[in-house]
Amino acid sequence: MRRGSVTLSLLCAFCLSAFAQQTQNSIPFFRFGAFEGRPGVAIGPTFYTEVNPASWMGAYALVGDSKISGYKTQGVDAHAKDLSAGMGFVVRAPQIKRMRFGGFFQTQYADTDVGASFPNGSGGIATYRQSSHACLMSAGMHFEVRTVHGVSLVIRPGRDFIGGLAASQGGGFYFAAGLVVNPFSFISKKKF
Repeated sequence: MRRGSVTLSLLCAFCLSAFAQQTQNSIPFFRFGAFEGRPGVAIGPTFYTEVNPASWMGAYALVGDSKISGYKTQGVDAHAKDLSAGMGFVVRAPQIKRMRFGGFFQTQYADTDVGASFPNGSGGIATYRQSSHACLMSAGMHFEVRTVHGVSLVIRPGRDFIGGLAASQGGGFYFAAGLVVNPFSFISKKKF
């Protein structure tokens, strides 16, 4: 078993055991967010909807779009893009001051397109294109800092594994950072 898997398993167990301690620092039932980072083969935005049946755990749906274009080196002009949609789970430890720590696991269906054009050696231009459809899984750490009433900064470093170019390129590195908002906090006086 890999050391990262053991660490994530221990963190999940800690967060689940924290359920009994969760009394006053609850997470809203619905939250929405937007992230920027590497959700697939390149950098791009991810949009996020979260449902929290308990303050220590949540389930979410996400849609991400990442792309890189205009990459040129040694006569090669390349591009890569993907569109993904999926779902995931997050577990959280009890809040310490304004921070929460936890872990996440998500799976998403990714539609990836990679293309390149380059000189073929006889004065012409050759093209290469590959499209793939894969189920991509990601897991990692979840860091959350409450910034203002109803708004939290979320940072998620992790690793893509099982499926697709995102798992095999860039060492499978996954990173997303963004804001998660409780839309009802602007209507209600209840604290986050």
